Amino acid sequence: PAPAAPVPAPAPAPAATPPATDSFTAPEGAGVLEGMLQDMPMLRVFFDSGKTEVAPEFADKAKALVAYLQGNPDAKAVISGFNDPTGDPAKNAELSKHRAEAVQTALVAAGVPIERTALEKPADTTDTGASNAASRRVDVVLRK
Repeated sequence: PAPAAPVPAPAPAPAATPPATDSFTAPEGAGVLEGMLQDMPMLRVFFDSGKTEVAPEFADKAKALVAYLQGNPDAKAVISGFNDPTGDPAKNAELSKHRAEAVQTALVAAGVPIERTALEKPADTTDTGASNAASRRVDVVLRK
């Protein structure tokens, strides 16, 4: 009989970065999580209820994303705002937009040229995440 094929070695475990999925743990209020999406840095920026202030740690957490953009001139930061399902839908849509604009301003302040950013309204801005706190966020993903 033919010899058995060798068993492939298991793939090395991926580096410990927070997943860019709904399994992340959102802070209760404002905060920033960094992660990877399709081998590119991404950010999830969380907000206090009804607020548009970007958390102070944004500049530090955005370093990998800013460095990636500086090294990859064909990449663009796509910024999308979300809100929780409580409150007035029209006011929430406006809040999502203002949060996205606040994150865009913070990215520019961190060294990203404004023309390398794009505000993109998600199909549904009201996110039914794991919690209302998880839904009050802006996602920044890189796109080539």
